[in-house]
Amino acid sequence: MDLEATWQEHKKFIVSVGIGALAFGLFASGIKGLEASAETSAKNNARAQTDLNKEIASLKGAEANEKGKKKALEEKAAPEVRKTVIWTVPPDFVPKADDALPGATYEKLRAAAVDDMGKRADKSGVMMQRTSEHRVELGLSGADGVTGPVLAEKFARVDLTTRIANAVLDAGVKKVDKIEQKEAGYSQLEGSEAEKPGFLRRLPCTVTFEGTISQLAKVLATFEVEGSFLEVEACDVRRSKEAKPDGTDGRLTVSLTLTALTIEKDAPADSVKDPGEDNPKKHHRRGDK
Repeated sequence: MDLEATWQEHKKFIVSVGIGALAFGLFASGIKGLEASAETSAKNNARAQTDLNKEIASLKGAEANEKGKKKALEEKAAPEVRKTVIWTVPPDFVPKADDALPGATYEKLRAAAVDDMGKRADKSGVMMQRTSEHRVELGLSGADGVTGPVLAEKFARVDLTTRIANAVLDAGVKKVDKIEQKEAGYSQLEGSEAEKPGFLRRLPCTVTFEGTISQLAKVLATFEVEGSFLEVEACDVRRSKEAKPDGTDGRLTVSLTLTALTIEKDAPADSVKDPGEDNPKKHHRRGDK
């Protein structure tokens, strides 16, 4: 296989996650008022991702020193990208093969997450969206009749949502308007059937809160840590309706969509995006909220 073919084989994964990491670093490093520690982390992240993407770009179309460049692509670039941006799901939030009632286990995790977040919000005086039973609304739907990869999504969402909510509260935010779960996406990773490359799973979650630029920066910096990296899929920042007319209090309404990237062995058959397909068809699956 020549170098160009090698690039074509691997670029879908590298670009999809590598550019997201670069965008995250650049966005975080450019925010006005970023604390020194967060700013240093963001700049280092941006610099590392820039160097990585330059190396990747230099491979495209190059023919000289093919063997060495192929090795750099396969043994250095892709693993480094994965190491940097892949979300690590804790074992407690992965369905166990020997669990006879995984749905019940999920419901316990979901209930515990809701209760713990409610207690923290009450103790800290944080306003959060509530259900009719006055329980914190985290957007986590039930798991009745759900199995396989979709159930695995739900387990992972409990951890993802809890970490995002805690990061927002850790930043000093006092009003969380809404937490929403967006539909997961899957992309088939390229490789032979024998290699079993698996799927790149994108698990997005949107949190809308009232805060400041500094608080937003703190939230973003939380997820620049290896193993906890989240891609910034969307970030809408507007002056809060409750802010002073002159804007001197700096109150903003932030709608932030963060996406966890994981490598999965299996995917729901109706949710797979084929290699090279830019716009996967959306399907509503049983168990989705």
